[in-house]
Amino acid sequence: MSWQHLVIGVGILVTMALGSTKPPVPVSAEGSVHGNAFVVSIDMQSGRERDVFMLVDEERSNRAPDGIVDRVFRLQGEAGTVDSISRYLAGAHVTWTPTYVTAVLGKGDTLTFATMNSTYEGLGAVVRGFGLAHTRSLIMTLPDPTSPGAPGDVRANIMRLLGNCDGEHECTAYGGTGCSYSCGGEQCSITCSPPQVSCCFCGSNGTPCCTCVAQQ
Repeated sequence: MSWQHLVIGVGILVTMALGSTKPPVPVSAEGSVHGNAFVVSIDMQSGRERDVFMLVDEERSNRAPDGIVDRVFRLQGEAGTVDSISRYLAGAHVTWTPTYVTAVLGKGDTLTFATMNSTYEGLGAVVRGFGLAHTRSLIMTLPDPTSPGAPGDVRANIMRLLGNCDGEHECTAYGGTGCSYSCGGEQCSITCSPPQVSCCFCGSNGTPCCTCVAQQ
């Protein structure tokens, strides 16, 4: 059975735990953190998309950023509509909702990822796409910003970790503007702009995948 036939409904929100006894690391719909971030674009879906990723290494109440990525935001964009980007953001204040994520630097420099149907009207650079995902499941280190190979290294690591999400898959949750999914003790969520619809499932490596796909 193809994923196109697994229609669950419009505006669906599904959370399921498969193959893990530990509770999932929660993904909050709204929030803010301080820390360091790395932003990088990657061509996905055999070149049909250029997605932009924001990897965030958070400050905690008892420690400074430790170099380990704590959360990842992924903005899906059509090829040709999103510029290539690679940027390290030190000491950023990151704020998010289901439809946008904004990183503000100390000097007021702002970078925002937003879905096409987002009502975000803030200042600064805004990159728009058709889907915004939020996950805690990418286990990797934040790249060294002084390394000339950092962009290539982080792109390779993301593709290694998200290879199980790229391409067509059966969707456990399919249809509507959003879904969330938990498996392997991790969780992701997605918000999509029509005519794209949401698709959430557990990938082959046992971590959750949340993406936007063309409605069939």
